Amino acid sequence: MRKKLYLFSALLVLTNFAYAQLDSLLLDAVEVRGIPYEKYAVGQKVVTADSSMKKQYAQNNIGDLLAATNPVYIRSYGNNMAAGISFRGTGPSHTGVFWNGININSRTLGQSDFSLLPVIGTDEISLQYGSAGALYGSDAIGGTVHLNNHPNWKEGLTLSLNQGLGSFGTTQTSGLVNFTKGKVNFKSSGYYQVADNDFSYTIPSNGRVVKQNNASYKYYGFNQDIYIQLASNKLITFNGWFNSNYREIQPVIGNFTSQTDQEDESIRLTAAYQHNSDFAYTTFRTGFVKDYQLYDQGSVVQARQIINQVQSEKKWKKVKATIGVNHNHIIADVDSYDKQRNEDRIDFFALSTLKLSKLTLAANFRYNLVSGYSSAFAPSLSGEYTLSPNWKLVGQLSKNYRVPTLNDRYWSPGGNIDLKAETSYNTEGGINFTKGAFSASANYYKMWVSEWIIWVPESNYWTPKNIRKVNSEGFEVLTNYEVKRTDISMNLSAGYSFNKAEPTNTISATDRSLGEQLPYTPKHNANAAINLVSKFGRLLITGRYTGERATIGSTILEGYFLMDATVGKRIKTNIGEFDLSLSAKNVLGAEYQSIINTAMPGRYYQFNFNYLIQFKKR
Repeated sequence: MRKKLYLFSALLVLTNFAYAQLDSLLLDAVEVRGIPYEKYAVGQKVVTADSSMKKQYAQNNIGDLLAATNPVYIRSYGNNMAAGISFRGTGPSHTGVFWNGININSRTLGQSDFSLLPVIGTDEISLQYGSAGALYGSDAIGGTVHLNNHPNWKEGLTLSLNQGLGSFGTTQTSGLVNFTKGKVNFKSSGYYQVADNDFSYTIPSNGRVVKQNNASYKYYGFNQDIYIQLASNKLITFNGWFNSNYREIQPVIGNFTSQTDQEDESIRLTAAYQHNSDFAYTTFRTGFVKDYQLYDQGSVVQARQIINQVQSEKKWKKVKATIGVNHNHIIADVDSYDKQRNEDRIDFFALSTLKLSKLTLAANFRYNLVSGYSSAFAPSLSGEYTLSPNWKLVGQLSKNYRVPTLNDRYWSPGGNIDLKAETSYNTEGGINFTKGAFSASANYYKMWVSEWIIWVPESNYWTPKNIRKVNSEGFEVLTNYEVKRTDISMNLSAGYSFNKAEPTNTISATDRSLGEQLPYTPKHNANAAINLVSKFGRLLITGRYTGERATIGSTILEGYFLMDATVGKRIKTNIGEFDLSLSAKNVLGAEYQSIINTAMPGRYYQFNFNYLIQFKKR
């Protein structure tokens, strides 16, 4: 822990050094951008969480927020237990998760645990639908999630304190400090949450109502962001994120003796220098990621990543192009590996757009090299065509890949070093409509995945093999309507997705999965929300439906509908701003299972108090 504090302290020292180097060149300003390559995602759908929704989900994790605002499925192994995202017929390992431009998916497991990603501490949360291997490399077959932080150049000091209380012994505390003076922005935030998590549930086999055991958790962390405007065209950014989590592993329904637990700890650091010259817009970025996990006080999984990237963007009248290279050095110390494993990944990429009067085209390419491993190539071609001021056609063709995880190759026993990268070919098309405050989009996609990796029994252990082929197709519809007046504002949103994902080959003589939906891949997902704000207060109601899902065996889990409601009031005074809110989760008390034999809570409540004070420059 002490070493981690030293790393964050070093950021503060660098602030003082850089502050002394400020100059006054008057060139085009440098912008801190959200999704790094969003402008090259022509024809793809990007949904960014509304700031008011973020505030009202401040006590929750990012998985809860995404499920409430998008028709996606969050596979959760219990209340605030391990959770992964699934959409467009793919699994959690097919979704890239990026924090300030760095892929933070576990290099050993190949996915992110969304229960360990709190909403607090992230300025912008975006979901990009569809394959994006050319833009982001491995893991981006189904889509990508982006967590970004931005500077706040409003002069002065802002302090915020948040206190939350909830059912099942839940207590949450967080705080934010934002200080801006001249060309320096300093932002710190921290959070702490603890819960007994002893909710009641019904055992389906006998109707007995019991309390959940061995499911308590405690996590805390802090974020540090520093932005230094060396000149109007030069910017240095530092971002740091430390997170620590301890939880008991929620046992299956009816198990009252389990005492399994798990500790997780992550540290993520990144620094970037952005320079906008007359020739090009160049960014140098370096990052460090360390993930540590101790399972049941016995098994250690530890991985470190050192990331370096350089990219340069050039603009012409109608053309925009970026070229770059990304190097990722991975060091894994895992008890279940035969030795320490090191790996280097190098990505070369070229991105471009051509903008005509009604047509915008994007051509993107990425070439991946992995030490001791075969290379992978990911091209994409996409476009947008404006039919009228209200209507727009979009489409994309792409090839994508996913490099096998370190566990896939080196787990002992069972790892398979001869695995190939999963390969997918994707096509999608859609139409967007916008008129005034109303917007809607409809997209159809089809995906062919080969070399799909699955673990199968062999001798006395399981081993991964490239033996599955999968076809996935479906469509999505998203709508949004927003009204803003001086005395009231209202936002209505709704979404629906249909996902059909089926194997097209058998893997053994007893395999009966041909033509059946993949496990834990619901065909139907839907969500809707109404967010109403007036001088009297605010009201938020969200609903989401998850369709039935097949399991690894022959059991079918029933679909379920969850509804949440929040009422709140903001009070402005001479000494600051107070915000009070009360939320009821799972208002209808639905009994459901996200994963088979895993209990989930019925109706429960959260109370939140926030105090904000701003000291403006005199």
